[in-house]
Amino acid sequence: MITETEVKNESKSTAPDASYINGKPYSGRMPERDAKRQKKPAPQASGGRRPASKEYAGAGGRADAAAGRSGAESRSPESVREESSHHHSSHGSHRRKKESSFGKFLKSYGLTVAALIGVAIIAAVLIVTNTKNETDAKETQQDIYVPADLDFTVSTDFIELTDAEAKSSVVFPVSSKYLEDGRPDVIINRSDDGKVVGAIYHQYLDSGSLIVRKEYGETGLLDTKTVYSAVEEGCTESVFTIKRGKGNAFEGYTLDEIDDTGAAKKRTEYTVTGVVDHYSYLEYNDMGQLSKEAVYSSFDMLMMYYEYLYDGEGRKIEQLQYDANYQPVGKTTWEYDGMDRVVKESYFMNEVCRSYIEYNYEEDGSYVMTSYTLVDEATMTYEKKVMK
Repeated sequence: MITETEVKNESKSTAPDASYINGKPYSGRMPERDAKRQKKPAPQASGGRRPASKEYAGAGGRADAAAGRSGAESRSPESVREESSHHHSSHGSHRRKKESSFGKFLKSYGLTVAALIGVAIIAAVLIVTNTKNETDAKETQQDIYVPADLDFTVSTDFIELTDAEAKSSVVFPVSSKYLEDGRPDVIINRSDDGKVVGAIYHQYLDSGSLIVRKEYGETGLLDTKTVYSAVEEGCTESVFTIKRGKGNAFEGYTLDEIDDTGAAKKRTEYTVTGVVDHYSYLEYNDMGQLSKEAVYSSFDMLMMYYEYLYDGEGRKIEQLQYDANYQPVGKTTWEYDGMDRVVKESYFMNEVCRSYIEYNYEEDGSYVMTSYTLVDEATMTYEKKVMK
């Protein structure tokens, strides 16, 4: 039987040993300081550092160590949010400041920058244009004649005349030139005293057929260009005739399209810029002489209509002129001397002579052309020109 005394002794023997807890003698009771720490209420959140109590101050500097923790551990959530809000606000203000500075820059210098860009673009365009003009100028320089290497393999109605052919001049060779098979390449025309008065250039197909014949005057400028068929050998298709003014200035050209009989069926007048001024459809009599001509504008509108009359010797003596409604509006007449040279050319309107030209010939073939313009039936004015 176990007595009360034995139970007390047994409970003492099963308690933790003693001797030391946390390096201090254990008396079986909780230290008073630890009990007070457990009973102490939690500190109020103040957003700042927790004040040190006497108990912390006496704990070997542990209160100071706790105060040295990181701001995130020792500060309250409210303080962290306030600081974060302040941080974002600072960045937003910084961005607005940057944007405001850029806007001020645009307002102050935007027009200047745009003007500089515009000047740069204009300068680039001028450089490109000047380069092209220099290249074109080099291409239009006169060159010494080199036989053309042409290869016409398809049939065309006619080969057009280029401005370069009409405006530029060539240097004639000293004498005529022929190809190896005897075909003429360049034929030099000379007067009786040996002076060069022109030249004729020829161009051929690979088959040997003549395709182009060009006639030049003594100044080296093109007068006419005849184009032949690429299909039927020797058949003329078109003839270009150059129109020139004073000083051999190029003033345009005439293109005659040739029919199967060798006569011009259509004649087109071109301006100095190569634009169609007007064109005519031509008809011929039984003698092959031009008998009718219908003139159209570049817009295909009938403008005038002409009829031509000839004398028994085949000389043209009258040109009758009609308007678009075939109403007579005037006529031109020609008179000849014994050598079939025109001595007078007169223009009539409503059967009344309005002007005329007289030609007086010299022994060398030159002539004096005197032009008269009638102002009314009683008076007239005129100017005198000498042409050789």
